[in-house]
Amino acid sequence: MALFYLGCAAVLAALLYLFYHVCRKWITKETNMSKKVFAFLSAGGLVIMIAGFEFIDSTTTATPLHNTDQTTEPLTEELHTLKAENDSLKKDLKTFRTEKQTLEEALQESKKELQELSKKAEEYMEETTRLIDEMEVLHERIKELEDENASLKAEIDDTEYNENSYNMGATDTTFPSSSQQHN
Repeated sequence: MALFYLGCAAVLAALLYLFYHVCRKWITKETNMSKKVFAFLSAGGLVIMIAGFEFIDSTTTATPLHNTDQTTEPLTEELHTLKAENDSLKKDLKTFRTEKQTLEEALQESKKELQELSKKAEEYMEETTRLIDEMEVLHERIKELEDENASLKAEIDDTEYNENSYNMGATDTTFPSSSQQHN
């Protein structure tokens, strides 16, 4: 890591040297820059920087690899348990889906039966209403017939009484007996 920083410092020194001579040439117009010093600083700095970068890369990756071996064991175990749990949950999901489908089919059948029963109940209600109306008509007819029957009985009784009175007035003045009245 120190080599990397040393290489960076050498490249920075070469850039400062170049900047110094560019500024001096701009001001005095007579400057003589040593190309050997500039080339040595810049090339040497780059080489040292590259070597230091490779060294940094190898040391930083070695340490985490050692640490990852220690952390991968619990993670691997956790992965296996999670896979087992996932498989178990997939089986449960498949079971629940099958059960859901069975329940949905049963629900559809129940809905069909309910519709059929509702239709039958509606038909029975219509039939019951019709029969109640017919029964009311028949009750009215029975009442009319009972009234007519009572009227006819009263007329028959009046006729028998008048007949008995007429027969009694002509032959006998006694009242008819109870057996004669009902004949």
